Amino acid sequence: MKFNEKQVAVSNWKAAAFFLAKIKRVSCLPPLLLILLLSCTAEKPQILQIQSRVNVVPTGQLASGGEELSVFALVQHGDGFDDIEELYIAHDEGELYWRLSRESWEHHNENGNWIGSERLLPPEGESITPGRYRVIVVDVGGDEAESAFFVAPDRGPALPVPRIVSAEGRLILESPVSPVVVAVFDRAGGDMLERVVREPGELGIDGDISISADVLPGRDLFLSYYDVGRERGVIVGPLRFSVAELESLSPR
Repeated sequence: MKFNEKQVAVSNWKAAAFFLAKIKRVSCLPPLLLILLLSCTAEKPQILQIQSRVNVVPTGQLASGGEELSVFALVQHGDGFDDIEELYIAHDEGELYWRLSRESWEHHNENGNWIGSERLLPPEGESITPGRYRVIVVDVGGDEAESAFFVAPDRGPALPVPRIVSAEGRLILESPVSPVVVAVFDRAGGDMLERVVREPGELGIDGDISISADVLPGRDLFLSYYDVGRERGVIVGPLRFSVAELESLSPR
C-alpha cells in the first residue's frame, strides 16, 4: 500500500451521457457480429465488497477542515486481475464522479485485490455530499460490475485531533481518542513501511514501530482514527520533526 499525496480530483458529468456512449457503439455493430458478441460467455468483473469512509483533514486543534472520501473495492475477474481496467465512483444526484485507472488507483492484496483511493476530493470549497454512491468496475472488454455505498450526513461536533510531541528525548502520542492508527511511510517512494494501532503514550518503547533519529528524516508519520457515532474519520499528517527535535531523541 502507498500513500498518494497527489489527491484524485472530482469531475463533472451528465448522468445520461456517462454510459450511453458505450451502448451506442455496440448498437452500431452488424447484426450477425452483435449476436455473436451477445452469445459469448467471456468472464466479467465482479465487486465482492466495498469499504468506504469520509475523512476529515484538520486545520487546527479540532478536525473541522476539508473532507476527503476513501473508497476501496474488493474485485475479481475470471480472466485474471489484469483484465480490470477502470474504477469509477459516481454520485448521480450531484452529477459528479471520480475515475481511477491502473496508473492512479491504489492496489493492495489482503485476502484479494482491493483497488481504490484514500483521497478522493470533492469540488473545491465543498464537503463530501451525503447520499448514494455507485462503484463501477470496467474490464478491458468494456464489461462492467456495479455496487453502491451510502455516505451519512455529518452529525457534528468537530472531532479532536491526535498529535505526536517530542519531550525529554522521547516521542509521545497524545490523543483524547483511542486507539490511534500510526502509519509510517517512506518519504521518497510513498510506500507504507509500518502500521500499528496504539494507545496514547510513548512511541517505540515496545519496539513495535521503528522510530529513531536515524530513520525519521526519511519517513513521514500519519495518525488516524474513526469515530463510529459521527461516521467520520480523522487523518493527521504528514508529521515531520525539526533537526533540534531529532537531535534530542534518545537512542533506541
